[in-house]
Amino acid sequence: MFYGTQLIVADGKDFNGAASYQIIADVLDMESVSKQGKSGLLLNDSVRKNFDALKASDK
Repeated sequence: MFYGTQLIVADGKDFNGAASYQIIADVLDMESVSKQGKSGLLLNDSVRKNFDALKASDK
């Protein structure tokens, strides 16, 4: 996985191709990428309830 020309993770190399949220967040922070002005939909109460219900029904 690349960010611009920088290789972040690759299969068989660092992190064996698995990019965690923290790895991506650290790269974006070091590059001074601006954050979004509002939070995502999963933090919206009505969406979160539906999402949690869907996850519970999948178990």
